[in-house]
Parts: sequence; C-alpha cells; structure tokens
Amino acid sequence: NINFSGTLTPYDKDSSKGNEYYVNRFLLQSGTLARLINFHTGIVFSFNGNPSQKKQPVSGFATELADIQNRPYNYIDFNIPWNLHVNYNIDYNAKNKYIISPTFRSFTQSLSLNGDFNITSNWKLAASMQVNPLNVQIQYVTVDLYRDLHCWDMRLQVIPIGDRRGFNFTIQAKSALLQQLKLTRR
Repeated sequence: NINFSGTLTPYDKDSSKGNEYYVNRFLLQSGTLARLINFHTGIVFSFNGNPSQKKQPVSGFATELADIQNRPYNYIDFNIPWNLHVNYNIDYNAKNKYIISPTFRSFTQSLSLNGDFNITSNWKLAASMQVNPLNVQIQYVTVDLYRDLHCWDMRLQVIPIGDRRGFNFTIQAKSALLQQLKLTRR
C-alpha cells in the first residue's frame, strides 16, 4: 500500500511583528495558488503465511463485530501462522510554530517492523520495532506473548528499552460486551 496525504492553505501570512500569522487575504492575490502546510507519504509492505485452516464466517453481536473492525490490534488471529509488516513513513511539516520559530519546518522519517508467528495453535509471539532511518537509531521495541484461553485472552507485553521500559500483563474476556472484565498488571 502507498498512502499520500497533505494539507494546503489558500491564505497568506503576515510576519511583520516577528511571528507569522495567517491573515484574511488569499495567496492568489500575490500570484500563488496555495502554500503547503504538511505532507505525509507512507509505504506499507505486508507478508503473511497461508491460513492453517479455512476461516469460518465471523458471527457475533453487532457491537462485537464493530469492535473488531474499529480496533483490530486488540484481536489476534491464530489461524494465520506468521505475519510481517514493514512500514516506511516520510512526514514534512511547515506549519507555523509560534513558540519555536516563525519559520519552523520539520522533515521526519520512520521505519517500523511488526511481525508475529504461532508457537503452537494457542500461543503467538509478536515483536515490533521502530527505527529512525536518518541515524539508524532504535526508537522503541516491544515483544508480546499471546495465549488463547478459549473465552479469554492473555497478553504479556515487554518493552525492553527506551523511556517507556516495562511490562504489561493482561487477562481479559474476548467478548466485546464483557471487555471491561479484565485483570491488568504493570
């Protein structure tokens, strides 16, 4: 998948008082159609193994199905033996940052790798890592261990490096109707 998004403004800026302020005047009056405020490009590669068994049609309450669609990262598919996702993002931001400087511009890149594989039919190991490609510095790493307990899910997440270093252990009911029924330790 390749995604592009951006924001343009048709309004002019006034920087006569030291900071830039948008004014009620169109750029078209000075011969320019619009100014680029920000731009995002994302490239995602996804690879996965063949499902170990045919998927049954999903059934359940409408609230459960909506929860799965809205938050797919909360649900683990043990039928797919392995997944690998590579995500590369480039962001350019030329918004007016009053506090930093009147001509603030930022250009950032990020590379994230996410993957998982089934250890057994009820155990799955997942890992995620984000790297800054400009200086090849690891920004964060997470390792997750999942266990399917039939009507319950168990998850142990370990964050071994960085400012958010620690762990989360959660046992929760699978049903979206009972999603508040859970035990979490940090």
